[in-house]
Amino acid sequence: QILIEGSVTDVVIKGLTFTGTTQDASIHILPGTEDGDSSNSIDVDIQNCEFSGHEGMAAIMIGSLSWFEDQDDDTTNETSAGTSDFENITTTMTVSVSSCLFTENRVETSPITYITNGGSLIVDNTVFFANREGVTGGISFSGSSTSSLFVSNTCFVRNSGYYVGAIEVYDSASVTMFENNFGRENQGNSSAPNYCNNIWFDSEQGG
Repeated sequence: QILIEGSVTDVVIKGLTFTGTTQDASIHILPGTEDGDSSNSIDVDIQNCEFSGHEGMAAIMIGSLSWFEDQDDDTTNETSAGTSDFENITTTMTVSVSSCLFTENRVETSPITYITNGGSLIVDNTVFFANREGVTGGISFSGSSTSSLFVSNTCFVRNSGYYVGAIEVYDSASVTMFENNFGRENQGNSSAPNYCNNIWFDSEQGG
């Protein structure tokens, strides 16, 4: 497992295989400080990595876990990542995930979970295959109006989650790019839209 905390730049994680995490995330990126200090910055580039067989919080967790620790096991999959009271951390941050594979993970949130104020998550040329049982089988993106999500050239196949199979975006966050992506046989629960290659915004359910 890798923990990146505070102010770090020019970090590259390349060519690693992560399997079978059962507690925290394989890569946990914790920006800023609990008092909302925005002076810290993070720049992390994750390339050509494989994440499989995880049953912990997430494969990649970006942000605070405090909101989740207060949830009961019985309500875990009933709580969207975006509706919780995560710590007010604001930071200048860019996390890039490129040419990676996420397969057969059964995490409690989503394979990639972003819970912080501000910054950007960039996902490119990546595959999500047969991930299930979390909030989504792909990406949960929760943040403020200054948080931006970029997704391109990425495949979502046979993923499932409590809300939706592919991507969930909290309604205050921004999707800056969503281009050349493919989805097939992704499923959410009976009350959520079964988007295959699109994004489910919390606002569509009045969230």
